[in-house]
Amino acid sequence: MDALGGFVEYFFGFLSPLSILRLAEALPTLLASMNYWVWLVLVLGLVRVQAPPIIVWLTSIWRASIFLPDPFVLRGGRAPLVSVVIAARNEAPRIEGTIRSVLDCGYPNLEVIVVDDASGDDTVMRARRFARTTRVRVLALGAHGGKPAALNRGLDAARGDYVLILDADTELQAGSIPYLLGPLMDPRCGAVTGVVRVRNANENLVTGFQECEYAASVSIPRSWRASLGVMSIIPGGFGLFRAEAVQLLGGFDSGLGDDTDITLRLRKAGWGLAFTTGAVVWATVPRSWSALCRQRRRWERNMVKIRLRKQGDLLFPWRYGWRNALVALDTLVVRIGMPWLYFSAAIYLLATQPFNTPMLLSGLYWLTLFFTLIKMLIAYDITSSPQPRRFLMLPVVPFLRLLLRIAVFHAQASELLRIGQRHPYVPDRVWQQTPHW
Repeated sequence: MDALGGFVEYFFGFLSPLSILRLAEALPTLLASMNYWVWLVLVLGLVRVQAPPIIVWLTSIWRASIFLPDPFVLRGGRAPLVSVVIAARNEAPRIEGTIRSVLDCGYPNLEVIVVDDASGDDTVMRARRFARTTRVRVLALGAHGGKPAALNRGLDAARGDYVLILDADTELQAGSIPYLLGPLMDPRCGAVTGVVRVRNANENLVTGFQECEYAASVSIPRSWRASLGVMSIIPGGFGLFRAEAVQLLGGFDSGLGDDTDITLRLRKAGWGLAFTTGAVVWATVPRSWSALCRQRRRWERNMVKIRLRKQGDLLFPWRYGWRNALVALDTLVVRIGMPWLYFSAAIYLLATQPFNTPMLLSGLYWLTLFFTLIKMLIAYDITSSPQPRRFLMLPVVPFLRLLLRIAVFHAQASELLRIGQRHPYVPDRVWQQTPHW
């Protein structure tokens, strides 16, 4: 009981009026005693991580059109043809729902191209049930080549001036395509994406947690990044591309060339990137904690390999401009520098101030909880996500993010040190031809 009482005292002590009063009294002295590096870390964290969502929300109140560009409106003639390319591998349970959502989205002029990447189930058979609509074509690859290779096959077959890339386990919300087309009416824009919502959010704690993440840590950052011209990714599961732009780049790199790579190549070629809250896709996310960790480790290793190695020359402003250099620098600081710095600081505090650390960590938890609540409220106001019921799980979100961060740290360190470079999702024959960036 004494241990439990001590834990409760430390954990909730930060919230007591007396603790807050003492902190307020000691704050001037504490701030004055900090060295420049501590100031830099605090200011950097507040300015880069916490301030943008609040600025986005205030901007949306003042001028909502920044994040909701005008949709495409047909004024005579025929609507432009949009080719929807869906790369699928062993997606039999979900492929029919994906195709049906596209056909029922309300856009009058589209074609659907399903490219099966040598599935071991009946994905092809289920997809071909829609062939009688004359708007669906199914192409089956003879050998497993990976998602980029399947997308390239679909791009070769596409007849539209615009190509919408969708994952095979997603559903397109009706009315989305005109909002995606709107920004592309600017000839300088090469690609646009929208809001990704979680289709299976109510399944369990893991999927519910991802709904919070997608709303607060994906959609909102993309909104302000696009408005500032520093968009760093058009997701491979939901992006409308100008066909000309992708063709000029030679399509996707079949080795390590999914969404991040094609986005950075578009940036290098001078194409603009856009985001709209008017277009929505419903994605199926990992259902178990182990599957989620595997997904995030894969994302993190790709981040290091593609953003820092393969496309690391974006960091040089004299080659690709200051905006691209800012994108690369932001990756270094936010995805690598800050997390490792905070992690090292926590270890240092545990080693040097073991008696003060519990109180400091509990205070950090409550601050994180407060800022997470603000982000989720802003995301709900702008994108109608996450669902209101998801706010009930808010107290556990910081702990889940911490556990996920530990898994990500391992993957990041392994890739930085070039440990286990082989990426299992890339087929052997493709990997053998892939440069080891």
